[in-house]
Amino acid sequence: MYRELDNLLSAETTEGSWYDDGCIIASDILSDFRADDWGKLKSEVLTKPLEWQKNWHTVWIITEVHMNFQYYYHYLVLMMKSYLRYA
Repeated sequence: MYRELDNLLSAETTEGSWYDDGCIIASDILSDFRADDWGKLKSEVLTKPLEWQKNWHTVWIITEVHMNFQYYYHYLVLMMKSYLRYA
């Protein structure tokens, strides 16, 4: 999976295309990462070109925001169900 992410982050794209499609695809790739993929990423990230690192940073932030949003959404749904049960 790391090679797929590496190829995607290295691809020449327009900025709009990157934000519209590339980040979503990269986020999906990250969801399939295993320990060895994270190890490769950790060992190679600082050797990559600056544009690659910028793309990686964007993907990481978007993935984290998305995961936190999902967590809070599910939390709010559970709270509402609990509230409605006792209301």
